[in-house]
Amino acid sequence: MSTDTADAAPATPLQQWLAAWLVAMTDGDKCLRRAVAAELAERLPEREQDKADADAVLEKVHAAARGPERDAAALDEEIARNEGELAAWRALLDPSRPVGDRVEARRWVEEYENELAGLRERRDFVTAQLLPLRDAVTKAERDVEAAAASRHGAELNATPLLAYYGAGQKTSAYVALRFGLALKHALTDESDPEHGAAIEHMLDLCEASGFRTENFADRLSDDARAAARFWDQKYADANPPQPPPSGREVMEALHTEMTLAMVNKSLDASPSRIDDYRGPAPPKTMPDRSYMKVPRVKDYLG
Repeated sequence: MSTDTADAAPATPLQQWLAAWLVAMTDGDKCLRRAVAAELAERLPEREQDKADADAVLEKVHAAARGPERDAAALDEEIARNEGELAAWRALLDPSRPVGDRVEARRWVEEYENELAGLRERRDFVTAQLLPLRDAVTKAERDVEAAAASRHGAELNATPLLAYYGAGQKTSAYVALRFGLALKHALTDESDPEHGAAIEHMLDLCEASGFRTENFADRLSDDARAAARFWDQKYADANPPQPPPSGREVMEALHTEMTLAMVNKSLDASPSRIDDYRGPAPPKTMPDRSYMKVPRVKDYLG
C-alpha cells in the first residue's frame, strides 16, 4: 500500500453520497441519451410516411397542372406564329405598295388582330387557372423539403452521441427529463414545499443567462394577461361548477316562486298603512280649550 493511500483520510458520508450521486448522474445521462435516440428511432417510420405522403401530394398537383401548362404552351406558340403573320401583313401596308396589295393586307391585318385578341383572352383564362395550381406546387415542394429534412434530422440524432441536438430536443424524453420535470412542477404549484427554492433557482438561472422577458415578447404573455389568467383561475377555484339541479329541486323552486307571487299579489290588492297615511286626511275637530280664550274688544262694548 502506498504512503499516499495510507495517509488519505477516509471519505465522509457526505463525500460518499456525492460521489455516488455523480456516478448516478453519469448513468442517468447515458440512459437519457439512449431514451432520446430510441424515441427518434421509433418515429422514423412516421417520418418516412410523411415524406411519402408529401411526395404523393406533389405528384398530384404536378399532374393537375400539366394540362393547363400544355394548353398555355400551345397558346404561346400559336400567339407567336400569329404575331409573325401580323407583322408580315403590316409590312405590306406601306404607302409605296400597290393599292390592291394594301387593301388585301389591311383585311388580313384585321383578321390576325382579331385572332390574336381571342388567343390572348384564352391565354389569360388558362393563366388564371394555373396560378393556384402553381401556388399548390410551390407549397407541396416546400412540404417535401420539410419532410425530408425532418426524416434526415431524426436519422442523424437517433444516436446517443447526437441525441441532445436538433430533432432530439423535440422529443418528449428530452423535454421532460433533460432540464428537470420536477422543477417545472415546483414552479407552477404554490403549495409545493419546494416552490420557494424553485423560484430562487429560476431567478439565479435568469440572472446567469441574462434572460429578459422583453426579448421573448412574441412567446411570453405580458403581465396584464398573466394577471388576468391568475384572477380568472382564482375565481374559477372559488366558484367551482355546480351540478345541475334535480327534478325535485326544480319543482320545489317553482312552488316557492308561485307562493311568493301569490303573497305579493295579495299584498298589492289590500291597502297598506303607508297608502292610508298618504291618502287625504279627514277633517279634524279642534277640542274646546278654555285656557286659550281671551277677551275680545266687542266683549267689552257689550
